[in-house]
Amino acid sequence: MSTQHPSTQIPDLAAADEAWLREFLGRAREQAPDTLGLEELYGFVFSIVSAPDLVLPSEWIPAVFDADDPPFADDAEGVRFHHVIMALYNELNRDVQDATVHLPGCIEVRRPAEANFAKDAPLMKWASGFAQGHDWLEEAWDVDLPQEVDDELGACLSALLFFIDPDFAKALLEESDQPASELPALAETLLDNFEGAMMGYAEIGRLIYQARGH
Repeated sequence: MSTQHPSTQIPDLAAADEAWLREFLGRAREQAPDTLGLEELYGFVFSIVSAPDLVLPSEWIPAVFDADDPPFADDAEGVRFHHVIMALYNELNRDVQDATVHLPGCIEVRRPAEANFAKDAPLMKWASGFAQGHDWLEEAWDVDLPQEVDDELGACLSALLFFIDPDFAKALLEESDQPASELPALAETLLDNFEGAMMGYAEIGRLIYQARGH
């Protein structure tokens, strides 16, 4: 989380840069199989910009590849990658600061809501990347919160992780003593409120960040 630049001066990631990034990440997987795809990357970076601590690029960028040596073909490719991924980071960080958080255009939401459990569903991939980022930053969220805020954070996390796996979704139903038959209705409700959960998660992260005196 950062406020280094006035948010109004930060542009969206260019469509051509996003297309290049998708293609590059696909090639990178040939050398580093655990490299995040574009949809996963958006979820992962959202978790970074929403975190209660400032996470430096030198810390989180290697996690994109989960490899010691990023698979760049040459120095020029490495330079472009860092330029593009920081533009993506700055866009998402701007949205958190401006309270205009939303799913990126590449995350095509499917209907009915349960269709987003499919392995090729963009929202499922976003949730997977978000989960990796939140888990990676688990210690940053290890803070005693007022019960009301802690409950809100839990609700936001449940929504943002819901479509990662149908078994996880069913477990949430069981925890709240709801029958499995309620899954379609719950999926629709959480999908309708998904961006609100994103904003809630980011706001709680920002509150903790500010409370720590940053």
